[in-house]
Order: sequence, then structure tokens, then C-alpha cells
Amino acid sequence: MVPDISAKSNAREIRRSLADPALFAIAAMCIVVGIRLGNAGFAFSQSLPLLQQSAAQNVLGDAPMYAGRTDFRSTASRYAWTAVLAIGLCAATYLIYSSDGFTWISLSFMAFSVIGVLAVLEALTSYVRIDGNVLRLCRTFRQYSVEKAEIETISSAKGCPMLLVMRDGSKLEVPSLGANSIENSLRAWLRAA
Repeated sequence: MVPDISAKSNAREIRRSLADPALFAIAAMCIVVGIRLGNAGFAFSQSLPLLQQSAAQNVLGDAPMYAGRTDFRSTASRYAWTAVLAIGLCAATYLIYSSDGFTWISLSFMAFSVIGVLAVLEALTSYVRIDGNVLRLCRTFRQYSVEKAEIETISSAKGCPMLLVMRDGSKLEVPSLGANSIENSLRAWLRAA
């Protein structure tokens, strides 16, 4: 149920309909791209639904829905570093075992090699995904699904892992995904309707 923006003649109503800066910016980009391509009809046909959605949200008093990034995975540099670490440990294990046989050093390098391979697998499988009103997490080979209504707040501090504080008082650690900063996205998702 989207109100028709062309029926609004009052300047105040039109100003309110353009109040959502994200949708307005996307609509403006559609217009600019369409005009640069020489197809103004395309530009306005792509931007009008966005402006109508903005109008519907502001006229009806709804909070804007979360339209940000929804899938967070480890960065490529984290994949690369964990793979280099695992390969280096496996090569060192092979060299030490082939020259000395079973010693406490070769056995400890074998254990570190296994840990390095597990680190690569964890980097490949860890993710945070926003599916509507459900937050899906995978960390240390375990999957968690948390409803938005169950989350009270997000707790984070420098040098500490990000935690989801639940309404029942329990805490759930959000997986560390390298350089991806997902805290602001999760806060925006919690605030969105």
C-alpha cells in the first residue's frame, strides 16, 4: 500500500516524502545515471518507486527498513594469512620430521599444523548474516540463530570481542571477521523497523 506521490500537491508533504536520505540518494543516483546514459525515461522510472517508498514510510510514520549490507564474511587478507600460516607450519613439520624423525619438536609442529588447518577452515566458515528479523552467526564451527526481539543491545570495546546482550541477560560473541566492521550495521539493523 504505497501512496501516490503525484497526488500530493502540498510542498510540506513532498518535503516529508523526501526526508529519507538513503532512498533520496539512491533515487538521485538513478536519475544521474539515466541522464548520463541518455535515457531520462529510464532514470525517472527507476527513481520514482524509491521516492514512493520513501513517501510511504514517512507518511505512515514507519521507521525505514534496514537496507544495508546483510552478509558478512572474513576478508581476503584473513584467508591469505591463515593459509600462509598453515602452509608454513605444514612445510616446517615435513622438514623437521624428514630430518629428525619423531621428536618432541616434530610432534609439536604437527599439532601446530593441525591448528593452522583448523584456523583456515574457521576463516572459511565464519559468517554473520542478517535474514529479515533473524541474525545468523557461525563461529567455531557452530551456528546460531537469534531473533531481533531477543537482542537487547550490542556491547563492544577496544580489544574485546563484540557481544550481543540478550534480554535474558546471556551474551553471545559475534565472530571476528578480520577488518570487517559490522558493529554499525548491526546497530542500524536493531534500530530499523
